[in-house]
Amino acid sequence: MRRSWTLDRPEPAYAKEEHQVDELVEHLANWKGPIGYDTETTGLELVGNNIVYFSFSTIAEGGPDDNRFFIERKWLEKFRPVLEDPTKAWVGSQIKYDANMTKNSGIWMPGDLMCTLTMDRMVDPKQQHGLKEAYEREFGEKMMSFAQTFYPKNKKGKPAKPKNMELYQIMQERFKEDPDRVIDYASLDAWAVLRLFWRLKEKLESVETWYGWDLFDVFLEFEVPFTRVLFHMEAQGVMLDKDYLHEIRQPIVDKINEVGAKLSKAAGWDLNPKSTPQLNKFLFEKLKLEPFKKTKTGAPSTDMEVMKRYASVGVEVVKLILEHRSLVKLLGTYVDGLLKWADANGRIHTTLNQHRADTTRLSSSDPNLQNQTRSGSA
Repeated sequence: MRRSWTLDRPEPAYAKEEHQVDELVEHLANWKGPIGYDTETTGLELVGNNIVYFSFSTIAEGGPDDNRFFIERKWLEKFRPVLEDPTKAWVGSQIKYDANMTKNSGIWMPGDLMCTLTMDRMVDPKQQHGLKEAYEREFGEKMMSFAQTFYPKNKKGKPAKPKNMELYQIMQERFKEDPDRVIDYASLDAWAVLRLFWRLKEKLESVETWYGWDLFDVFLEFEVPFTRVLFHMEAQGVMLDKDYLHEIRQPIVDKINEVGAKLSKAAGWDLNPKSTPQLNKFLFEKLKLEPFKKTKTGAPSTDMEVMKRYASVGVEVVKLILEHRSLVKLLGTYVDGLLKWADANGRIHTTLNQHRADTTRLSSSDPNLQNQTRSGSA
């Protein structure tokens, strides 16, 4: 059953039987152009997750061939010769992620990794570069979100995530009930990203740079190799000094408790500095401070700007509140927050974003390693 929003998309092919898988492997092995690739995985973190389903697409530039394929994880090993072919070029939205998931599943992809997020940023850095946003902008067609496709509707008629279920578990349950829905959704990403690739290629080729190069030449010469470098960096990870963080953790906890005790003594009760109602009661009812500004609900604000103003005019307890907040952030973000991301080898596998900053510099996410405090500061 067709689930697509428009009628010009090819029907997905489900390689279910071994002979169908073998035919698809042969098709991909003989395919000379770039191949769309997308994975559905057990989670979004780069470490500890692997493939549940995967999809390919082949679209000939200006030709009649237009295909998308869906495959279950059990057949992944059959595709090793294709995925390990260094002459292949793989297209994806955040293709480094799919390459990492494939690596986690036991197969290393040495071919070119072509990221449409990066291509779209080169076309116009001010736009949103996600697959669904870029596809709708370029083709005027909506792609259904995961929630729209798989979540049941709540009493208000809106999609609501089932409790105690991971996204891949939701997809697996739907596959048992309605495999066509999963097949269409998963393979559509692989197809849409390759169609988007060809459109963005045209746009990049229309922009001349220097020495007869166009922007697509720049993409191939610089961005594609750089994507490979970033993939290796993500896979290698950043070494974390876990011993040092464990060493400083308890002194920070002790200091948080010490400052909290001082605040409770000043308040006259067991004050929770993280509680806005308790801070309001202490600052504005007991101490009778004049509110500098109010929240949307009309309550006195205790945000950072307000607290710094009180501290600047010599309100000592507010200085303690700011110290407490700083210590809590230091512990939660820079100690415990980093330790939870470390793998068994003490490495953090952050995502290095090639496409987010207008200045073309890198950004880091999950976790953000660019906002780390210097030693001794918060």
